[in-house]
Amino acid sequence: MAACPPLRYAPHEEDEKVYPIEIDGPGLAQAQRVVIVIHGMSTTVEILKAGYPAPEDGSLTKIYWRLPVLREGAESLQRRRQEDVFRQLFASVVDESRAELKTLIQSLGKRPVGLFGFSIGSLIALFGAAENPEVGALVTVGGVPDLDYLQHYYPDYPWADSAIQTRRQSYAVSAHRERLASVPTLIMHGESDDVAKWEWMQDFAETLMAASPASRIQKFAHMRHRLSGETPEEQQDLDNLRHMADQWFVDHLA
Repeated sequence: MAACPPLRYAPHEEDEKVYPIEIDGPGLAQAQRVVIVIHGMSTTVEILKAGYPAPEDGSLTKIYWRLPVLREGAESLQRRRQEDVFRQLFASVVDESRAELKTLIQSLGKRPVGLFGFSIGSLIALFGAAENPEVGALVTVGGVPDLDYLQHYYPDYPWADSAIQTRRQSYAVSAHRERLASVPTLIMHGESDDVAKWEWMQDFAETLMAASPASRIQKFAHMRHRLSGETPEEQQDLDNLRHMADQWFVDHLA
């Protein structure tokens, strides 16, 4: 499908709030099933559209959403990173995304909505499923269940500060496991992912599977932390991932 400029979609004429999104697949007026696709910190809408496009059969409409904070631009992100990488950058991305996602989902009306999250977008998607009853199915790819992984990448940050500890712990989506157990969830992860390691997701994923018979874990031996393959084996994994994710939404969204 040819590239198109970003759309700013106001769901209702009386709603002044607009969302920087791009839509692929049938238009929203004709959409049978809608999936909101949520990118990560170092990925973009363009990367997600290329790596996880809408199926050609028209069975899914995909909304590619540019996340708040990250859409402010490189200069703003660098300033936030320098001021306070946890509170001003990562935590702000999650907080503002959770709030905006709630309004975006509500703007779509009563239809069932699916969420697809990549990397930290998976954490936002998990919170989105926990906090919005309209969400009928969920797929995560290369995800994390909290922000604890930041301690690995930023070891010099003052994680021992009690206020920071408390806030960091508040991003553990495991606190919402009971609600998440009612949402069919497909957790997909590359065994070769060295950016968001499977061991960071494993305990949460396996505990959720035990509580949710409709959910599933799917690992891919050759997939790394990306949606474009550099080897035939990795590309085959990604082709399988796209097919499985699309089928998951078709099966679970009425």
